[in-house]
Order: sequence, then structure tokens, then C-alpha cells
Amino acid sequence: MTGHIITVAQQKGGAGKTTLVAHLAVALQQAGLTTALVDIDPQSSLSYWYNAREETLGEAAGNITHRQISGWRTQREVEELAQTHDVVLVDSAPHAEMETKTAIRAEGAAADGFGAESLAHDARE
Repeated sequence: MTGHIITVAQQKGGAGKTTLVAHLAVALQQAGLTTALVDIDPQSSLSYWYNAREETLGEAAGNITHRQISGWRTQREVEELAQTHDVVLVDSAPHAEMETKTAIRAEGAAADGFGAESLAHDARE
């Protein structure tokens, strides 16, 4: 299996990247897809959200995998997660940082629009 890799990138800070990734992760998981989160933003907001969600919901949080990484490991880690998950969501830092460029390279192309419903449909076929 090779999952979809989706990198959410925007040069402007505060544009809602982390919020989008968090909501997509929950929606995809609820649609029955195995989902992994990769936080490459040094601000670590997605990691804080993930930890708070796990602490608050416990078992009810479901099975979303999380990694907080940086630097040279980014591409390898994202590609490895794509081997075992239907979708890997990457939350990137603002500005065109090295990790963001690496994550987009691992994805193959930046996603400019897609539907979670179509991903769920693809996974069920």
C-alpha cells in the first residue's frame, strides 16, 4: 500500500494550516482511513493539539499516528508512513523552509484542492 501524502503549505503564518490538517485528520479517520500526521513546523501547534486530544479523549481519540520531525529525516519518515497509512498529512512551517520543500517533494506535487470524500472512496475500492 502506498498512501496519499498531503502537505499543507502556505508562506503566510496564521493562515489556518494546522487547523485544516487537524480537521482533515479527524474527518479521514472517521471515514475509515488510516491516517498519520507529521508536524514539521517548529512552532509544534499540531503536536500540542494531538497531545491534548489524546489526553482528553483517550481511547475515543481513535487511531491517528503522529510524528514530530525536522531536517533530513522528513522525506524518509513521510515515505515510511505512506507505506502503512491511507493518508499522511503534513503540517508545514510558514515560509519555504527546507522541511516544507522536502515534504512536498515526498508528496510528488503540492495539493491545491481535493475532497476527503473522494479519498475515502478511493481507499474503499
